[in-house]
Amino acid sequence: MDKTYFTNNYPTVFIHGILGVDPAAGFSRYIYRYFGSFTKDLIKYLNDEGFETYQPGLGPFNCVWDRCCELWAYLFGGTVDYGKVHSERFGHARYGRTYPGVLKDLGTEGDHEKMHLIGHSYGGPTVCLFSSMMAIGDAEEVAATPANELSEFFKGGHEQMLASVTTLSGTNNGTSLIEFMGDTVVHAVTRGVLTANAFFGRSKSAMSFLDIYTDHYGIMEDPSKLQGNIFGISKEAKAGIDAWDSNFIGSIGFEMGVKASHILLKDMVTNPDVYYFARRASRAHKRADGKFRANHIIDPLFIPTSMLIGSYTNKAAGIEGDSWHYSDGMVPVEGQSAPHGQPAKEWIPGMPYEKGIWHNMPVVPKDHQTWAGMFTGKDQYFSEFTQLLTELHCLADV
Repeated sequence: MDKTYFTNNYPTVFIHGILGVDPAAGFSRYIYRYFGSFTKDLIKYLNDEGFETYQPGLGPFNCVWDRCCELWAYLFGGTVDYGKVHSERFGHARYGRTYPGVLKDLGTEGDHEKMHLIGHSYGGPTVCLFSSMMAIGDAEEVAATPANELSEFFKGGHEQMLASVTTLSGTNNGTSLIEFMGDTVVHAVTRGVLTANAFFGRSKSAMSFLDIYTDHYGIMEDPSKLQGNIFGISKEAKAGIDAWDSNFIGSIGFEMGVKASHILLKDMVTNPDVYYFARRASRAHKRADGKFRANHIIDPLFIPTSMLIGSYTNKAAGIEGDSWHYSDGMVPVEGQSAPHGQPAKEWIPGMPYEKGIWHNMPVVPKDHQTWAGMFTGKDQYFSEFTQLLTELHCLADV
């Protein structure tokens, strides 16, 4: 690859959304890679092309805060610290798993001076909050934690390590599907998933195949510490499920919704020296009668959800207007846009990119999983991401 015009050669870290798992897990290796779907491996391809690229396995059902803490440990090494205040408030262990660190020298002069972050779906709010916490940390954790115990992540002051933040159909402002489902259904689905995880959570074979990182709640155990295969739900796991399901903020089922997103966003900051891009997609159209319907070429899985989003209005939650009805089948265009309350502009081709402001990129004809390679040819998929990373590596003044 010709890198003559590159202004930087910083690494890129891809953050998966819900249902994403560690690329080393059996599910990823033998069935479905989050970035690449059933037949492709985007991360390997980009590395082979000369882009230094990483994809951590974060808790696919963990809340945004927990995922950010896991990402910090993945990057810099050490044991995950979920925070003294946070862990006590949400009823789980303060410390999690230990990582060797893939970018321990991030922030040093050279190719590892900064990094690019890309988050898909629920990975969108993950990279948004992570970017904000890199700058300002968390004042509550600083105030309540002894200095010798405080994670560097919560201190803030690390914004210089970021070059850009990109979301791909991110649930940045939430998806109206959560509001449509209602609290009762969200609780039922949450408990169902966690109960299944608890039943298999002490089986080394099962957790090595599909690890969803709920051990800080005691729902499962770290697969690296398991010796055999025990099935059943322990008292500790039941208590962990109850603690998890008692939360609003702190439960992914609600955090993907519009109302919870407003709470998550209220203290978030945009860093003046970082580029921000909200890449958006829709495969829905507005009929002459004013109703919204899915396009014929959308993934069949998203036809019913696209129709629901296209017809659902909730004025109390701020869900009204066409931008809440056009969708990629999972997230409305408004939900995918720049986080509400942050500086943003609608970008059109030919406009320069600016630091410290979100660029709402033109809506492209994709459904939610097109970003992950579903029903997309290998050459097209790889070419689109090569172009995306090339753009990031040609940003001015990074």
